[in-house]
Amino acid sequence: MDDINSYTFDFKKEVNRLRRTLPRRNNHFLFVESKFVESKSDDISAKIVHQQVMSHWFLKLFHNGGKQVDSLHEKDVFLRSFHKEIAFGHLVSLVKNRGLPDMLGEENMQLMQLFTLYHETAHGLINRDSEENDDHPFRESTADAYAALCFFQRFGSSAENILSMISWQRSINAFFGETSNVTTTVLDKIIVDSASCDFSKLSSEETVELARTYAKEWTPKASVLSAAMPFLTQEYGLRLSSIRRTCLASVNDFAFYIGAKFFQPLMHPGGVTMDGRTTKLTDKKRLSYIQDIEERASTMTFRDIFNSVSAKASTVQTSVETKFMNGSLKAEPSLTEYLKVALPAGQEHFTSKLFS
Repeated sequence: MDDINSYTFDFKKEVNRLRRTLPRRNNHFLFVESKFVESKSDDISAKIVHQQVMSHWFLKLFHNGGKQVDSLHEKDVFLRSFHKEIAFGHLVSLVKNRGLPDMLGEENMQLMQLFTLYHETAHGLINRDSEENDDHPFRESTADAYAALCFFQRFGSSAENILSMISWQRSINAFFGETSNVTTTVLDKIIVDSASCDFSKLSSEETVELARTYAKEWTPKASVLSAAMPFLTQEYGLRLSSIRRTCLASVNDFAFYIGAKFFQPLMHPGGVTMDGRTTKLTDKKRLSYIQDIEERASTMTFRDIFNSVSAKASTVQTSVETKFMNGSLKAEPSLTEYLKVALPAGQEHFTSKLFS
C-alpha cells in the first residue's frame, strides 16, 4: 500500500502504472495532460480550442507512427478533464488544475488528479448502459466507483476520508437541479463495504466488473431522483435554513439523505470554505443540526432511502455481498455510518470550489 499522506501525483508515472494494470483487451488509450490557462474566450470558442488541440495531437500521433503520446505542453488549453471515444480507442484528457482536481482545495489536488485520471479512464473501460441518459448518474457512478475501488487498492483504509469528501462534493450537485453527477450513494456504499471487503485482491477485470455492479445496485433509479428533486433543488442557492426546511424535514428519505450528507462538514468546528466564503456555525446551531439528523438517521438503514427496495432490506442480499462478503448476511449499519464525512489526516478545515 502507498502512503496517502505523502502522495505526489506524477502524470507519466501514473499513466505507465495504469497501462500495466488495464485489462489487455481495453488498453487502447491515449492519455493527455494539460494545464488550464485563463482566457477571455466564451464557451463556444473554448470548444473550438478543444477540437484544435485534439486535432493537433491526432496529427502528431499519426506522424509518430501510431505510437502512444502521453504528455501535453502546458500552453495548450483544455477546460475540463474528459473521456472521448475515438477511432482507435479512447482519449483521456486530464486538466490538472481545474474542475474535479481543483474542487477540494490545494491540499487535496494531488489526490484529486489521481482520482480524476482513474475516473476518466473508467469511462473507456465500462460500456454505456442501454437505459442510461445524460441526466441519470449511472455513467458517472460507474466511473466514480472504479476510481474509489482503485483508491482502496492503492491506499487501503486511508482512502476513506478523501473519498468521503468526494461523496459530499458530489451531493451538492443536486441542490442546483443537476443529477448526472449525484454519485454519492455509490461512493458511500463502497466506503462502508471497505470495512468488510478486501478490494486489493481484485484483478483489473474484477475491478471493472465490481464498479459496474456497485453502480447498478446503488445508483438511485430515475423514479427516486424525480421524487426527491422537488425537495432538493434550491431556488436561491445554498441557504442552510432552506436546506434544513426542504430536505432534513422532508418526507422523502432520499432528499433527507442528500441534505444530511451536505451538512456533515458543517458539523465540524472549523466549518467549511466554499468558493472563498467560510461558513462556521455556532456550537448551539451545530448541536441542533446534529440532533435533527441523528434522530432520523439512527432509525433508518441505507436501503431505506431507495424507496423501491426498502421493504426488502432485511432479507435481500446484493450481488456484491454475495460474491465479496463470503455470502454471509451482515448486520446493516445505521444510516449514520454512511453519512460520515471526514478530513484527511493533517487537515483541519473543509475547502470546496463549487464552480472551478
